Amino acid sequence: MPRQRRRTNYAGRIESLSRADEGRPLRYHRKYLGAIITFRYAGRKSSRIFHFPFSASGNRVIRRNTVPVCAQFRDHRVSTSPTSEYQLLDFGAGRKLEQFGPWRLDRPCPAADSLRQANPDLWSTANARFERRDGETGKWRIGSQGAGTFGTPWLVRFDKFALQLRPTPFGHIGVFPEQVENWRFIRRLVSRAAQQPQILNLFAYTGGSTLAAAAAGAAVTHVDAAKNVVQWARQNAIESGLAEAPIRWIAEDAARFVARERKRGRRYDAVILDPPSYGKGPKGETWKLSTDLLPLLRELKHVLTDRPLFVLLSCHSPGFGPADVAATLQQAMFERCDASVQALPLSLQTLDHRTLPSGVAARLA
Repeated sequence: MPRQRRRTNYAGRIESLSRADEGRPLRYHRKYLGAIITFRYAGRKSSRIFHFPFSASGNRVIRRNTVPVCAQFRDHRVSTSPTSEYQLLDFGAGRKLEQFGPWRLDRPCPAADSLRQANPDLWSTANARFERRDGETGKWRIGSQGAGTFGTPWLVRFDKFALQLRPTPFGHIGVFPEQVENWRFIRRLVSRAAQQPQILNLFAYTGGSTLAAAAAGAAVTHVDAAKNVVQWARQNAIESGLAEAPIRWIAEDAARFVARERKRGRRYDAVILDPPSYGKGPKGETWKLSTDLLPLLRELKHVLTDRPLFVLLSCHSPGFGPADVAATLQQAMFERCDASVQALPLSLQTLDHRTLPSGVAARLA
């Protein structure tokens, strides 16, 4: 009796693998079903997003050779290692202990909720501890070694620029050190450009990415909804010797600004964005990552040049993993599966090589 060829519904099978790998299925594209396949090649673990055409009933059988690769995933984290200016000393029990220049700070960290502290005795050496009072704001409790001087701005250098740090009522101090590897990525691509690239930086905060791009030779449009934060970023440019660099400083809602730039016909060679989970614009505009990110990315497609240098999207929101961020970027930028999006988890690393998850990034370059 001839051997019967087994037919496999790859869409159904890989969707279930997606749930096993990421804990939830990916979003559905209008034309494609996205899923993650994890496999081993030459002993190394690797993952990729695949997009499958599917019928209205959702049960179409897909042949193996019809599957195009859309997004590549690296199975290792992009870690910010300790430097002379910054060190992650320990983490656990929902907190992290960090050294920023002269100051040792103890701050909340949801990513460390289920982790144990490696060196509990070290935590008593913190100069200041931030304790949250409500959902967003809180209070800094100053130790004896920080009394009288903690609160005065201080400078920390990162590669080619400096950032002025200071405590805020939200527990932030003006820098997210896990972005260091993204800053190096920006510098590499800008320095290789044949001519001066025009870069748009949205949700630009205190200007780390702006200054990384400007120091490498780019012209940058820096946009953030908070006027005081834009002023902070301008001060960082002065401290970095980049006061005369070609940077436009804009205090405006990101979505509103992009819509206006589209009407003006302005085009950018690259876009950087690091959106929050939730926020408000200067005129009361509300931002919610889960509902507003995809429409913003679709709008950004119209202000990019035909052959952009890169798009860099980073995210620190719980529930948004590498698969989600990469699939969202892919869905917004392309009507079909024809480009590679690199998705990577971001993390911080201690001296003994322990890693703390600190968000994700998706790069289209």
